[in-house]
Amino acid sequence: MWMQTWVHDLVRVKTAGEPRHHRDCVPALKQKARRARLEALLALDRDLVEARRLVAHPLNARLVAEHLMMAYNRATLG
Repeated sequence: MWMQTWVHDLVRVKTAGEPRHHRDCVPALKQKARRARLEALLALDRDLVEARRLVAHPLNARLVAEHLMMAYNRATLG
């Protein structure tokens, strides 16, 4: 849930909005949003939604977490 709210805030900042959830992290959000690609952030959000649906599935949780962190890095490194 935390990562999903973080990504939502990145999208809001990227599209000239203000963060909704992590208002105490505005400098970090602005720095990450500046380099991030909007399309990649939206794709990451879709991955996070899917991961939340799979949370009860017996998949390897570490593999899911690694996949999401790699997707985050791709989205925010520009």
